Amino acid sequence: MQKIVPVSERVISGRQKANRMSQSEWKKYCRELEALDIVEIVQQVTKFSLAELRCKRRKPYFVDARQLFVRLCEDHTTMSYCKMAHALNRDHSTMIHVSQRVPSQQFTLWLEEAQQLVDELKEREFGPEEPQSHKSKNSQIYKKIHVV
Repeated sequence: MQKIVPVSERVISGRQKANRMSQSEWKKYCRELEALDIVEIVQQVTKFSLAELRCKRRKPYFVDARQLFVRLCEDHTTMSYCKMAHALNRDHSTMIHVSQRVPSQQFTLWLEEAQQLVDELKEREFGPEEPQSHKSKNSQIYKKIHVV
């Protein structure tokens, strides 16, 4: 027999929460960055302009810079591959290929530096991160609900 869970402890999906909040509240709740923020971080780290990121060159350092953009977008936004591709003047299948590419040494160095910049930006925009994230709290509630 299933236990009845009070409304205050019920888990609601992200889509339901998004529908109940304004877009700015949702971004603050998720601590989500925008594509322009990611582009600025990639430009700071790699020293390439947006035009150079969007160019047709396939030199390893340009590919690494694009891979950095895709990785940061995957980690810190809800952008689809199609939207990422549009930002870099590419096809979505190229973005999928870039995300599955084996990282080079240069990429890993850039990624470490970019993660620090992302953390600083998120702290400036959204304030310090709460000690217990909303995801872990929801997963604990989910376990309470589905225990038979």
